Amino acid sequence: MKNYKLKLFIILMKENRWGIISFFLATSFYVALAYFSAEERVRVECTVTDKGVSFSETGNIPNVRCKLDNGVTIVVSNKSRHYDIDDVIFVNTRKSNINP
Repeated sequence: MKNYKLKLFIILMKENRWGIISFFLATSFYVALAYFSAEERVRVECTVTDKGVSFSETGNIPNVRCKLDNGVTIVVSNKSRHYDIDDVIFVNTRKSNINP
């Protein structure tokens, strides 16, 4: 019985080889694209300028808008009730936001 299942498996692989090959090619292309387009992230200080700008995707948690030292504004997914305006918080951001 095991021999029959092995033969059936080999036949199915031969029939679907282009589908399997294209699946692995598409997956490897996506992984390579994500890997090479990823940008280095750094942790920097940010000054809170506005609370409750928009709400998070997962629920009714208001986000915080803060401004970096070079003037770039970022929306940060933090609970705004923990912060006051003009508080300095640490955020993770892309390196391009620091050096525009």
